[in-house]
Amino acid sequence: MAQTRKDTLRAARLVRVKRHGVFVGVIMALLLVAFLLVVYIAHLPVYQLKKVSVVGGTLSDAVYVEEQVTSRLAESRFLFFPRSNRYLSDFDQIERDLLVAVPRLREVSIDESPRGTLRARVTQREPNFLWTRAGADVSDYYYVDSGGYIYAKAPAFSGNVFFVFRGGLPGANPIGRYVLPKERLAWLSILRGDLSQMGIDVIEMWAGEISDYTLQTKEGWLIHLDGSQDTSVTLNALARALDIAVYNREQDSDDIKYTTKDLEYVDVRFGSKAFFRFRDFRDSD
Repeated sequence: MAQTRKDTLRAARLVRVKRHGVFVGVIMALLLVAFLLVVYIAHLPVYQLKKVSVVGGTLSDAVYVEEQVTSRLAESRFLFFPRSNRYLSDFDQIERDLLVAVPRLREVSIDESPRGTLRARVTQREPNFLWTRAGADVSDYYYVDSGGYIYAKAPAFSGNVFFVFRGGLPGANPIGRYVLPKERLAWLSILRGDLSQMGIDVIEMWAGEISDYTLQTKEGWLIHLDGSQDTSVTLNALARALDIAVYNREQDSDDIKYTTKDLEYVDVRFGSKAFFRFRDFRDSD
């Protein structure tokens, strides 16, 4: 009788296990059907972004952006879901990827326009000055925007079309990098403006050791300065040097008259003291 009772309990447990297995199987089957239904719905044409439209930028940029976006939409998310689905497309990620892939673009805004078209609005960076390596010729110039970001190779220029900054960046490919830190770039912009108000047109600047910089004027003479020095001290020393060297200089006995074009350089790296040199190699302070 005890054996019969054990057999009955064992049979009851087997029935419960089978019922549980059937229940789990049904649930799994329903989940699979639901999943396949969601995948099917996600691929329906009515939910797909059918075209890509690019607004702004150059023709070549528009073509490239369209290709990049179309390629991204052709990908899948989580293996089964199309990125072309208007509810599954990650517009923010596409915008970030485009800004990395196309450094010439300053802004990218993507949204959905009527009739299933994905619209990409792009804004190009504008050149503010040029960057090149120390000692490089005009064939190795790069465009730099107002934020100091190097974004494209520039064609060879003749004449002083843009201000040129030389050196300061190691490595082979400068595109996608910043010429100077933000604070130093602001200093450079203010310095150029102050020099312009003094009637000094600076066309080129190159980085030296540590904080030393050299500026080349349109007339050909140079200004050596220390970027860590207070700008007002530098400008006052420069104005004093020019006043002594050119504007109010007591003429030599041979009555030679000097102009800024006769200068070779003015060195204002030493506080309020300045040194200058003329092209005939006469040193003064």
